[in-house]
Amino acid sequence: MTKNILYLLILYLLPACSGKQQEQSEPAPQKEDKTELPVLDLASVIDKQMPDTFTWNSLAKNIRLVPISTNSRTLMGMSRELIYWGDNFYIATDLQTQTIYKIDKDGTILKAFRHVGNGPGEYVYLSRIDYSPQDSLIQVFDNGNKKWIFYNTDGKLIKEISFSESEISHPLLFKEDYVICRGTSEAPNQLYITDKNLNILQRLCPFDTSWTTWEKAATILQTSRCNNRDILLVNHATSDSVFSVTDKGLIPQFILSKGKNTIPADEVKKFIELVQQGSPYILQLRIHSLPGYYLICYARDKQGIEEIWSKSDNRLVSRFFNTKEGVGIPFILPSGKKIRIEDFALYTNGNRIALFIPAEDLVGEIEGVKEDDNPVLLLIET
Repeated sequence: MTKNILYLLILYLLPACSGKQQEQSEPAPQKEDKTELPVLDLASVIDKQMPDTFTWNSLAKNIRLVPISTNSRTLMGMSRELIYWGDNFYIATDLQTQTIYKIDKDGTILKAFRHVGNGPGEYVYLSRIDYSPQDSLIQVFDNGNKKWIFYNTDGKLIKEISFSESEISHPLLFKEDYVICRGTSEAPNQLYITDKNLNILQRLCPFDTSWTTWEKAATILQTSRCNNRDILLVNHATSDSVFSVTDKGLIPQFILSKGKNTIPADEVKKFIELVQQGSPYILQLRIHSLPGYYLICYARDKQGIEEIWSKSDNRLVSRFFNTKEGVGIPFILPSGKKIRIEDFALYTNGNRIALFIPAEDLVGEIEGVKEDDNPVLLLIET
């Protein structure tokens, strides 16, 4: 279980801290009195018993359950992730098999392709996948071959660009006029702002030049990650400040007060040992922005914890403990049965939230769905 958690964490690792520009020092994040920022006081409630009544249904104005078509050639693995939610089709991927899918709005798989290898148009490691509706192209970033590959939605290679000499590892967020990228393990910075062609405009989050490669890696792995497709939120493990990243730099969003549960700087490099042995520190933090709420997930004392915090009054609404019996936030099925849905690959973009539900959880709930079928896509509009 621990190995699986660490693998997924490395797969999705995301950095954050203060930064500087390419040619000159960038002003530090706008200095604001912390009392002027919203404060989510986790330290004061971390050991208190809290409600567990929140469900995904609480957010929804519209809910759709879309069974994904199943045949022997298009069976999905366990690491499924929605990449794009359009009006007429979806783009999804299975990171376990490194397969990319185009799915129509009713769940029929229109195309599935897997171009694994070292040749032209082939990839070794899918570090990031995006879909651009402007040019109808799927963009794949391959950290194995250090390539940026473009396919049409049928999987046909359009072009590929090498970035083997770049400081950039892969993009984290595409905006209309710029891209936020993660640096490589050899790069001097954790975050980069680039233009649409990945030319570096700003360098953010410089590493301490005295750090070893492992100290850099540990810092990256213990910096929060965010699944949003419309905003990038970052928080360093040793800090309470949560920022959004834009072409203006790091913008303070709120304070996540961790108190004595904040990991000391000299302990960050030992995080694997701390996760395995159990620690009172907040580790493996994820912060996702939802309409009206934050979903904050972390590990503490060998326990995976997921919390829903209200944006309107900075209050902890519900807390859930991940166990063998259930992981994630609950969802109430049409029959009234409550299940929990794993949300490591949560899709959230504006007022849209999407998750995959294993078919076995929906046998008898949706006509025709069988236990070994492909998953069902849960689509929530708020």
